[in-house]
Amino acid sequence: MPAPPKASLGKAFALLEGFAAEGLFAGGVLHVTQGEGVVGLHAVGLARREPPVKVEPSTIFPLFSMTKPLVATLVLSAVDDGKLALDDPVARFLPGFEVHGKGGITVRHLLSHSAGIPVSPGPDILGLGSGALFVATLKDLVPDTPAGTRAVYHGQTAFALLGAVFERAAGTPLAQALRERVLEPLEMGSTYLPLPPETEPRVAWVYAHPSDREDGRWAEAVNHPSFRAAGHPAGGAYGAAEDLGRFLRCWLREGALGSRRLLRAETAREALRIQFPGVREGLPLWPGVPLALREVDLGPTTWGLGWRLRGEPPEPLFGFGAASPRAFGHAGLSCVLCWADPERDLTFVLLTNGTLPMTPALRIRTLLSRAVVEAFP
Repeated sequence: MPAPPKASLGKAFALLEGFAAEGLFAGGVLHVTQGEGVVGLHAVGLARREPPVKVEPSTIFPLFSMTKPLVATLVLSAVDDGKLALDDPVARFLPGFEVHGKGGITVRHLLSHSAGIPVSPGPDILGLGSGALFVATLKDLVPDTPAGTRAVYHGQTAFALLGAVFERAAGTPLAQALRERVLEPLEMGSTYLPLPPETEPRVAWVYAHPSDREDGRWAEAVNHPSFRAAGHPAGGAYGAAEDLGRFLRCWLREGALGSRRLLRAETAREALRIQFPGVREGLPLWPGVPLALREVDLGPTTWGLGWRLRGEPPEPLFGFGAASPRAFGHAGLSCVLCWADPERDLTFVLLTNGTLPMTPALRIRTLLSRAVVEAFP
């Protein structure tokens, strides 16, 4: 059942219900905190259509690329531990990666999507299944631009590499370390990478909207046991809204939540700083996107380390421009948006189970984010 609605969030809750009624997604959850408390929680629609299962506040959703900030936090903890440094070359941990002029690519470049590498190596995660096989193909990547000269969202490649770098540097499997260093300390008991089979009854199935010809194949993938078990560091986590609210509040507190500190405060502050000021950002060239779009200029990059900063002017792709310039967040395909606003001490978590083309997805994110910001001026 939804939490008792806070009057000021009525507009946001009504929008969420309206989008579900339009058929843009089968179901979803909107979770909002301010300070240390939940000020809004609303669940609508269906987690599964056949047989019908209602979305509950505790429903587990695929997080898609919202996995990346979780993995980035783990990588940054290894920096704090002295296991690696932000400016270490990737090839230090993955010998052979330096071919084709990639020797100068660093951990910092990967975390800020500024490594100059393609978004996908050709065969993507869905085609190769195994993370190890996928990473093996990345050593032969040919950069599009020199590292640090242009930012382009490395949707699949950067965090697959970061997962492998972490395991080599820390000597611990990524899934185990994420559980021990991030999820358990923050009491994120409903977030998983990979997804254990016993959680399956709580997991929302994803459905592709009939108009979606871009991301629909992901809907089938994330519903499949093989993808759920793979634990891809670029997009294979599953989680519940309350957990993500706790994660965002930890970042608002510069890497600590209560008595649990995940990161040094200076490391968290560095992650929430634009890493390459003045560098321009281009459009991600997913397979099938016309090469003519290579020259599209999205403006100055606002990538920190694993986080997209709202920036000034607002970044154009994620839809939380109504928040303050210091806000930071991340999206997950067309289904997920999470952000935090330090000036309002506010967190926003939107989880849905419908893939959409970019235009309606951005409309949903923008209108819901704006409605929440307006409730906390």
